[in-house]
Amino acid sequence: MNNQDAPTLDETPARAWAGQVTAALLGALMILAGAPNDARAIEDSIVRLSAATSAEDAVHQIRMERNKSKFINTDYRVKRVSVGDPSIVDVVVLSPREIQLVPKAIGATNIVLWDPKGQPQAALEISVGSTFSHVEADLRRVLGSPDIRVDSAGNAVVLTGSVSSMLAAEQALIIARAAVNTGSGKGKKKNTTEVINLLEVGGGQQVMIEVTLAEMSRSLRREIGTNFAGVISDDVVFFSFIDSLLSPGS
Repeated sequence: MNNQDAPTLDETPARAWAGQVTAALLGALMILAGAPNDARAIEDSIVRLSAATSAEDAVHQIRMERNKSKFINTDYRVKRVSVGDPSIVDVVVLSPREIQLVPKAIGATNIVLWDPKGQPQAALEISVGSTFSHVEADLRRVLGSPDIRVDSAGNAVVLTGSVSSMLAAEQALIIARAAVNTGSGKGKKKNTTEVINLLEVGGGQQVMIEVTLAEMSRSLRREIGTNFAGVISDDVVFFSFIDSLLSPGS
């Protein structure tokens, strides 16, 4: 386990200044972001923690993508940080109230934050998965389906949400496979990432039918008659019905 002491503002003014600049830039990006998806991505990169009032409040589940950092902002001062497995996540202490988490490998680990009184305030359960946000963006752009979500389960990629038809579900699977496996295996044996399709087909299935309405006049109905014919052969009686259109006046 790797322990780090969070520096005070007086000890490291440069790092504290860097942390304030980072927070300011993130806030400015959230204001200037024109697309809702961009604003959501920026907001998702920040985790805000309050002082724990119970043991349950101290535990936080944080899911990360490889090569994408998250920022931990606390409303209390952090004195010490411990990392269960530094090979999974690296910790950069920017200030006593701001910590950057840098994922390094796929896996799971935990991080504990202590306050200046030596009390543990937060236990972060970290799960690092493969990068898949670009796959989600490609699916939404090509298919125009905002309800498609891409997640990771171990080394596999999972598609969830809903689409309008079975064709769209098949197209989503093809696009996801192409996106997650692009560029893999260069200069070495190619490794194919498994894509699991859990998409639901929503909405009612419509069937188009053609209806032809025919109108029959009363005079024509009166001119339609039915002829009956019977044949007796070897004690067996056969009846046949012959519909005919009688000519007028017959």
